[in-house]
Amino acid sequence: MKAIEKILQSDALKFIEDEILSIDSFGYAEKDIYAMGHLLRARKKLLDSVFELNDETLSLLNDFNERLTLELRSAHQKTVDAFNKTCAQYKDCTIKVEGRVYMSNRLPTLYPAQYGRNETV
Repeated sequence: MKAIEKILQSDALKFIEDEILSIDSFGYAEKDIYAMGHLLRARKKLLDSVFELNDETLSLLNDFNERLTLELRSAHQKTVDAFNKTCAQYKDCTIKVEGRVYMSNRLPTLYPAQYGRNETV
């Protein structure tokens, strides 16, 4: 197992990520926003303490950032398309539409549909 994989599979990191996923973020209550921020800072601090920036990890970070950018742009476009379609169909543009990108195979418990990883909603 590569060093980066070992870090990402550590019990401490998995625990923090499970806690992040356990926050039902629909609605984003102030306490949930605070908890999410705290957990993300703890995750970053843990990763910073064991993450060595070298050619391999820099390449992995660049690949990750490119992929995340593509996914966020795709999610944004799907959200805009859903808004426009609903607005046109019901002739009501006072709706609220929210798009999200989940960085895990495990979705929040309140997620409306639990599909397989490669299926589309």
